[in-house]
Amino acid sequence: MKAEDVKEHWESGAPTTKCETIKRLEVNAIYNAIMDIEGKVGSVLEVGCGNGENLRNLQAFIPRSFFEGYGNTRFCGMDMVEREPEFDGEFRVGNVLGISEVFDEKFDVIFTCRCLISLANHAEQMKAVGEMAECLNDGGTLIILENFTMYHTRQNHLRTLLGLKKREAPEYNVFMDDGKLIKHAKSIGLSYKSAYHFASLHDIVLYVLLPAMGIEPAYEHELVKAVTKLSLGVEETCPFGTEGQNVLLAFTKGER
Repeated sequence: MKAEDVKEHWESGAPTTKCETIKRLEVNAIYNAIMDIEGKVGSVLEVGCGNGENLRNLQAFIPRSFFEGYGNTRFCGMDMVEREPEFDGEFRVGNVLGISEVFDEKFDVIFTCRCLISLANHAEQMKAVGEMAECLNDGGTLIILENFTMYHTRQNHLRTLLGLKKREAPEYNVFMDDGKLIKHAKSIGLSYKSAYHFASLHDIVLYVLLPAMGIEPAYEHELVKAVTKLSLGVEETCPFGTEGQNVLLAFTKGER
């Protein structure tokens, strides 16, 4: 997939989140990762911020921090500016592969949420990680919340045990390799801290158990809502296995 094809796909208004359940789990995981490492936070940058929904939710949890969103589509922060005039933050449009050329300031926390999987290939993903590292304060936190091949494969294994076909990754996504990401991060001065498998039970129910019962995967299904509530209530980073394809990896710049 060429980079221009990927950008055109997202510029056309393609949805990035289908339902509230997984979005609640994602924001909660990002918040927990920030608090586990940082405690107090001065500045937060989301790379690939879309309509700004993640930043709006995080600001409710961390009200005294400055938030900034950055993305390479014309929709970057558009809805947030129109709907939430009290939002205390800024949005910029630019190339995700050239972040370090845009920002003079450094950030305490930089995070992605299913942004890097929209790049054209693994090489671009690693370049973007390096660009983000350049924009971190020393001791700052980099949070990579993306879809990973290994855990998607584990989820497919569960499906085959119940006689279901494997699910293919979407055409416009390049799922990441967590082992290669951790190795690359170390080579550019980032220290790997932990993985948050926050969506395992959610994904097992949505993509394995419901289809096995003859039910089309539905984010609004009452069982999916129930396991979302359950997952939000536990504090462990890996409470229900590692079969959720959405995983958060946390790094710091330098040793902490």
